Amino acid sequence: MLRFKSIKTGAAPVAESISASPGIEGGAGANPVFAPAGGAVAGHEHAAVGSPFHSRAEAATAIRQADLLILTFLFLIMIGGYHVHAMLTMGDWDFWVDWKDRRMWPTVLPIMLVTFPAAAQYFFWEHFRLPFGATFLCVALLFGEWLDRYISFWGWTFYPINLVWPTSLVPQALFLDIVLLLSKSFIITAIVGSMGFSLLLYPNNWVILAQFHQPTEQYGTLMSLADVIGFHNVRTSMPEYIRIIERGTMRTFGKDVVGVAAFFSGFVSIIVYFVWWYVGKMFSTTKYMNIDNGSFAYSYGGNLGSTGVVIAHVPFGYVESASGVPARVRRIASGVTTAETAESRADLYPKRNVNAWIDDLCPTAGRLFRMSINIGVPNDSAAASVLFVEPDWHGVDFIDLGIAVSSIDCAVVPLWRELKLPRTGNSETIVFEVTANVAGTHEFSITVFLLKQMIQLQYLMFTVTVAAAQVELAGGQL
Repeated sequence: MLRFKSIKTGAAPVAESISASPGIEGGAGANPVFAPAGGAVAGHEHAAVGSPFHSRAEAATAIRQADLLILTFLFLIMIGGYHVHAMLTMGDWDFWVDWKDRRMWPTVLPIMLVTFPAAAQYFFWEHFRLPFGATFLCVALLFGEWLDRYISFWGWTFYPINLVWPTSLVPQALFLDIVLLLSKSFIITAIVGSMGFSLLLYPNNWVILAQFHQPTEQYGTLMSLADVIGFHNVRTSMPEYIRIIERGTMRTFGKDVVGVAAFFSGFVSIIVYFVWWYVGKMFSTTKYMNIDNGSFAYSYGGNLGSTGVVIAHVPFGYVESASGVPARVRRIASGVTTAETAESRADLYPKRNVNAWIDDLCPTAGRLFRMSINIGVPNDSAAASVLFVEPDWHGVDFIDLGIAVSSIDCAVVPLWRELKLPRTGNSETIVFEVTANVAGTHEFSITVFLLKQMIQLQYLMFTVTVAAAQVELAGGQL
């Protein structure tokens, strides 16, 4: 028989929730998972007709592999983008050991390198609650830099690695991520984290750099070992002001300029962090577009309720609140969705349910049965019925929806059907032909989406118990 995870059975649906996570397309909080009725469903070893997977384990493995591929490609893209940005803005101070002076090097590098980590922290933290955006970017940058230094600088032009080693950035990135993880505030991260990102640059690299700042006398001239290496490896240009700095004529603030340069860099990095945090927000937040049926948001709705509240993945419409009253999801100028009760508008958007039923209350493995679905007033005779997430109609009378039904261990024909939904009243009934390959409890999913825009409105899961097929033996006995 058909068992549906809905409020009709008396058990409150449970939504996956990650604290304060807004959720993105396919991300945390985007698609709520309803609590299984009667426990977890065990996987099957047989292949479903029309399914690319042979089992749930194989499907899970494919998803993990796809995630690894996405992360790998993202890592390679960040290597290219962050590396090009770094080389065009502070390249020479990172290329050559004799450019790593005590004034410009600790000033320029933190200001130019806090940019991409700030944007990455917004993306990873706001959407996934993963506090490793800065570390991910800095590891990608160093990976690309070491490839560049060995292949290009040493392999092609024979510059020694002692001359071209890249600046160490991982401790500063870890500090930036740890501040975000502990404070959970981008303002504190911008002030404390960015300042630490700048102040840690010189002491973190001093272990590597100290040996090159040892004094030596060459032909009656006092210089550092970095200068000697630089003089022996001629390059196209070398600014003389670095020599002047090291001789002391530009030390305006007294004995040493490192501390002053680091603090100045820290203050500027705070401003740069704020700017690039919003750059990350601009490129990874909710977007809107004008379509035939109105203006819809792509993805929000993961943080509108607390644990135990059904938050459906909706573009722009209604969701069910803890009290069971539809809550209007509205768009505000900043792109953040908020919820407000809509009891006063209940007459404009009467409650309708997604109703599902099958023609055979005791389906059997290997034998076809039909599953019917419609959207309309709650049907007490239906085997399953759950509140439908109404979109914002914007004055239109009909919306074209797509209804997809899937199950790993069952053949569903067709995989999806078109449904023309009127603004009020019941929709037409669509029918799917289902054949279960094996006996047992099969988990089905129903996806409701806008047909033209391919935007998901609602995602439901339910189970169907299928009996074993009876085999007729010789002599007419079973």
